[in-house]
Amino acid sequence: MGIISRVVKDGMHLEVARQIARSIALVDPNVVMGTKKAINSTYEIQGIEKALKVALDIDHQIESVGSPDKKAFMDIARERGMREAIAWRDARFAGTTSNE
Repeated sequence: MGIISRVVKDGMHLEVARQIARSIALVDPNVVMGTKKAINSTYEIQGIEKALKVALDIDHQIESVGSPDKKAFMDIARERGMREAIAWRDARFAGTTSNE
């Protein structure tokens, strides 16, 4: 149905979402539920639950050990406050986004 894979022009996301919702609302609720079960089963067969668990385990390892960047951020936050730490973090990325 293009719910996840559709890319729309800036500012059109809400209208497109409403169009999709209106289309779904026309379908028998039992058919929608059955389709959702089939999609979820497909993800389970593909291993989405295992993938999410592995991702969570990796995130836990990253966060529990902490990188030098995280340690520096936390040191600044403790010594000078969260605003200073955020300013330090943001300054590191200045000029790297397409908005700047």
